[in-house]
Amino acid sequence: MWPMMILLSLVLAAGGLKRDPPSPTSRPKNEAAAALRAVVKDARFDAMPLEDFAEWLERQTKMNVIVRWAELKRHGITQDTPITLDLRNVKLSRVVTAALNSIAPEDEPLGYQASENFITLSTKRDLGRQMVTRIYDVQDLLVVVPNFRGDDLNTDDIGRGSRRPQPGPLVRQSGGKSESDPLAGANDRIRQLVAAITQTIEPDSWAVNGGRGTISYFQGRLVIRNSPEVHEKLRGTLGP
Repeated sequence: MWPMMILLSLVLAAGGLKRDPPSPTSRPKNEAAAALRAVVKDARFDAMPLEDFAEWLERQTKMNVIVRWAELKRHGITQDTPITLDLRNVKLSRVVTAALNSIAPEDEPLGYQASENFITLSTKRDLGRQMVTRIYDVQDLLVVVPNFRGDDLNTDDIGRGSRRPQPGPLVRQSGGKSESDPLAGANDRIRQLVAAITQTIEPDSWAVNGGRGTISYFQGRLVIRNSPEVHEKLRGTLGP
């Protein structure tokens, strides 16, 4: 049995969970997430108002930056809330995270959401209300041993041509795991991977920990429903 952290590290080292190939009708590429991966040489702010920081972020990324002021104001954060940072040679995603952490109330963490060509700043609670379902192929990451056990044949009446068969199906449904198990059919390694994900990537966002995010398994794929931010971290594209 692989330790959870080692298993998750191997997955992330391989480039994150692999999304299924998009269909021709899938939504456009996430330009905002790509822009946040750019590295800035200097990110130094001396009591810069949050409103000015949002404008700076817009210039750096060429994306639309939306600040949910009404939500932030409920927690004492305004356009004039000052941000002080001194960072060098870091990804823009880390700059945004550090800036928001520096002004976040103790009981209300802040976060951002990158989707298409929009970057949204708000509380994590607010951002977590938007749920997205995506499918990840895990067959290349974990060896899945298929279960070849078929349904049991009812042979009681086979070979008794002189006797009329008794009513009833020729195939009896074999027993299996409860339909309520979202990981029915998954082997131990996949269950370990799911446990590692729910314990290390935004743990409070998962239903097993009291949140809303869910993970289910189907034929070598994980069907994951959570916020866009969590999906970006699953893909290994954004830092912590």
